[in-house]
Amino acid sequence: IPCGMFSTDSCALHGGTALGVGSNCDTNPCDGACCGPVQGDLLIQCGDGYTEDECTKQSGDWQGYNTNCDTSDCPDVVDEFVCCGVENNDRFCFIGTESACKREGGQWTRGASSCSSNLDEICPVPVACCGVVFGDIEIPCGMFSRDSCKLHDGLPLGVGSDCDTNPCDGACCGAVQGDIYIPCGDGYTENECTSQSGDWRGYASVCADEDCRSPSLIGACCVVAFSPAGHECRDITEEQCREADGYWYGAGWGCNAISCDVPVGSEEAACCGVHAGYEFCAVLTEGECNRHDGVWLSGQDECRDDDLCPEEVETGACCDAIIAVTGSAVIRLDCAQFSEARCV
Repeated sequence: IPCGMFSTDSCALHGGTALGVGSNCDTNPCDGACCGPVQGDLLIQCGDGYTEDECTKQSGDWQGYNTNCDTSDCPDVVDEFVCCGVENNDRFCFIGTESACKREGGQWTRGASSCSSNLDEICPVPVACCGVVFGDIEIPCGMFSRDSCKLHDGLPLGVGSDCDTNPCDGACCGAVQGDIYIPCGDGYTENECTSQSGDWRGYASVCADEDCRSPSLIGACCVVAFSPAGHECRDITEEQCREADGYWYGAGWGCNAISCDVPVGSEEAACCGVHAGYEFCAVLTEGECNRHDGVWLSGQDECRDDDLCPEEVETGACCDAIIAVTGSAVIRLDCAQFSEARCV
């Protein structure tokens, strides 16, 4: 009860403060002066008629029951607080008015009066945050303070970063777009890369810094299919292909560019060659091997021996190279590593 009529002893018994004899609640004697309350964007030096709770909620200093501003010694209004922001990718901090802070493009924090403490606490400047998670929703890139970014399992980038430049994209090794195999491409989100059977290299990664010749790259794998009978093609890694007891064409071959169907009675043998800079060995018919510019080893029905293939066929850059013909579609690469015979 802000103000009630009790005896002095009863008031004290219930934790109250008893005023003088003759006082009553009609004049609101339990209100008091409040120094420095903040009402919206307005900072007031002193205000009368505040309860203690009202004053503290407005960040003020309550002067006690039955006090007023005429008799209270409230300090002069100081409307200069911390202003922080980013300029030329460096964080700045100074003490100034709100209008001065806005002119500098900064963030003004009422109540903060020093730039000497931890800037991450008093100047939570937003940075690009990659992969922040809210419940079941993941945001590829959002602007958050570093602490807030980490709190939501994100990766905060440097001061001055923003999402306009797509910094949370990354390099993707071995993406397959239709019949085209891309050794490495920049600007992929993780979902875009994995949906194209690629190996994503992380936030802000670029192909110039990545070595995409790794065992995790995918390639066409022909395995025996029992229903329907014949061969089945899968775009998987070499290790996965071996586990499936299949024949791996090598990194760079997509199932859309090769055929696992072998005519009945056609002899199959190991075929050694090079495609897109990668050596491969696959069990093919002689015709299929010739189409892939390979060396066909008649009578050799497995590719298990690492020394099986002869020395690498001499290759060079081939411009506007045809890598596959599917129906009426001709699949080309601007540049491919082929032998002279394959290129022409």
